[in-house]
Amino acid sequence: MEGLIGLYEALSKEGTFLDIEKECHYIKCLMNFWEKEIKEHPNLFFDMVERIDISHQQNVFEAPSYREVYYNFAYYLMKIRAFFPEQKDFLGMVVENIRAEVWQVEISIKDFNSYTKLIRRETASIPEYNLLFWGAG
Repeated sequence: MEGLIGLYEALSKEGTFLDIEKECHYIKCLMNFWEKEIKEHPNLFFDMVERIDISHQQNVFEAPSYREVYYNFAYYLMKIRAFFPEQKDFLGMVVENIRAEVWQVEISIKDFNSYTKLIRRETASIPEYNLLFWGAG
């Protein structure tokens, strides 16, 4: 796979839902790209993020075993968000999906406080992730 276009072409050959190993592989590859490369092909980049978000819904029950990959991906997306304000809502939604799915928690209004406590407890040992959701807007 060469560059963002190569990654996009490889991901396009896959089915709609990736197994968890392939999903994590593509996440790790995607996180190698930064502002300059993404700005050259923003549609490809954001299509891949959306594709991974859709695929992740299929892998939600395996996700807790791969928390570190998803923490890093969420953190990466939040950093990317600064360069693409027009994608801020989309990227925020993807990060929220990851956050909810990794802990396999269904949120209802009455559960929200206990959910928030769980997330804070789970992320206490990961300063960047903790800052990401509770301190950096």
